[in-house]
Amino acid sequence: MQNKDIYERIEGARIIKNEELRMSKKPLGRKYKRLSREFEKQRHNTKEEAMQLKKFFENPQYEPNPVEEIRLHNRRLGEILSIMVDRNNKGIELEKKGDIESAIKLYEQNVADEFFGTHPYDRLAIIYRKRKQFDDEIRILKRKISIFEKINQERLHHFLEHCSKDYPKELIEKAKSFKQICDTKGRVIFNPYPIDDYQKRLEKAKILKEKT
Repeated sequence: MQNKDIYERIEGARIIKNEELRMSKKPLGRKYKRLSREFEKQRHNTKEEAMQLKKFFENPQYEPNPVEEIRLHNRRLGEILSIMVDRNNKGIELEKKGDIESAIKLYEQNVADEFFGTHPYDRLAIIYRKRKQFDDEIRILKRKISIFEKINQERLHHFLEHCSKDYPKELIEKAKSFKQICDTKGRVIFNPYPIDDYQKRLEKAKILKEKT
């Protein structure tokens, strides 16, 4: 009975937390990236982390519990991500059923939350062009460019800070030009979003708008 009460409290807290995330004024995508950066910064302090883990495994009562902190962090990230991914998945299902209006609402919510995957932006741009809603298409494409330019900058910063010393200068310069680069085995080691392609689609949308 006690275990059931504990489970119900935990589950109730989880539901409340998810609702708080949904109601938060700060975009979920921005919140997710902030938490990721904080955790990454902490994780890269390997000396301090190793000391905490050593103390914990020597004494499981050690506080703060580094293992539990990692689990808690991953759970928080998972809660945020699942909200946005669920919207995309529901949007896909709604499109298959022909309920485009409801799909648009879900995709627009992810755009407002600065979702860091291309799906909602791509689908909205396609839908709005088919409907000849060029103002909406242009709005979405501008938003897409703004979001993914920032992501490219973050990826470049991470690459230069943590990986650049392992690769020759010519590859580093290529990365600074936001070009995809691979290692000697053909594995992608830096993969920026193709902003030039997004810009081309934006220019095309502007031309189509002028013709209407």
